[in-house]
Amino acid sequence: MIGISNSKEAAEIITGLLAHPISHSFSPIIHNSAAEFLGINLRYYPFDVAPNKLFDAITGMKALGIKGFNVSIPHKKQATAVVDHLEEEAEITGAVNTIVNNYGVLTGYNTDVIGFSLAAEPYNEIFFGKTAMIIGAGGSASAVVYSLISKFNVQKIYIVNRTLETAHDLVKHYRAVYPEMEFCTIEFNDKTLPDALASSSILVNCTPIGMHPNTQNAPELPYESLNPAAFVFDLVYNPIITLFLKKAEAVGCKTLNGLDMLLYQAAGAFELWTGEKMPVEELRKTLPQLLDLKK
Repeated sequence: MIGISNSKEAAEIITGLLAHPISHSFSPIIHNSAAEFLGINLRYYPFDVAPNKLFDAITGMKALGIKGFNVSIPHKKQATAVVDHLEEEAEITGAVNTIVNNYGVLTGYNTDVIGFSLAAEPYNEIFFGKTAMIIGAGGSASAVVYSLISKFNVQKIYIVNRTLETAHDLVKHYRAVYPEMEFCTIEFNDKTLPDALASSSILVNCTPIGMHPNTQNAPELPYESLNPAAFVFDLVYNPIITLFLKKAEAVGCKTLNGLDMLLYQAAGAFELWTGEKMPVEELRKTLPQLLDLKK
């Protein structure tokens, strides 16, 4: 426990996470610990929801009067079609990671954008105006692309994905918003990948590859081509040092796991549901003990 203040007399706020799979998630511990620290009567539950059951789950949320949910892999893009309104960043990214239920009216938000931006902010000099490579083309990748363009003014973005059609769709979406931005889509086995990787100052894994329990997996990249001066960011946070990060560190790269992004995006959702600011710094100090984190 990170501390308990006097309990506030209020109706219980029910929130949770819709994802598949879900056993890896630290979100319930983070939100429930924040609520306990602030004395807010909130409970956050994990719900393993198959892709073909998302509409039913969100309809049930509305019917039960549940205050809101986080939405994670693989539901972020699909969720845009099952809410009543989209907040600006959710509309631009085409992905929702947070839903607020206001008396039966559902609004979709994307707090992944601010989560990534705040996590990357201390490294602004490394990020600003550079070339980036994104692994993946899903909802998290879209949030990272938007943040890199709008917050860090990157000049070129490579999208590496197993399915080029999905990568093309993401690029098409952003070219409509940023027509001057330079994009390039690449498959993992493309002969141009080593040169593209060598020219990238930022590398971000936006896939679940390497996530617990599949900790021996990593994106299939020519890591020997990595620029040692590159900054490598893995959105995976369980384990805290993935095989992807170990490979990057072996080359000499600076690395960051997904815990800070997880905390900051959680803080955004928490405030939307409660009107209170999450005690991020207190949580950061105690997360290793709360989560029993191991390298």
